[in-house]
Amino acid sequence: MVTGDQGPTAAAIANKVNIIKHPKNEYNYLVNEKGLSPADAMSQATGIVVHGDILAAEHIKEEAKNLEDDDPKKGAYL
Repeated sequence: MVTGDQGPTAAAIANKVNIIKHPKNEYNYLVNEKGLSPADAMSQATGIVVHGDILAAEHIKEEAKNLEDDDPKKGAYL
């Protein structure tokens, strides 16, 4: 789902349409509200909301590496 909403709003909408079925198991909720480490949150999360700014920053980092389209590292962040 792509939306112009902020993360919490996007997560709520995703929950309403059954994309994220367990909002308290969403990665950002686990990190920000439950205080889990990013690694622990990732291992327990059943959904994740990624802000467009993060995707853009990762894309810029990836372009700086000049990865070929068929390189398995390309798009690894996603």
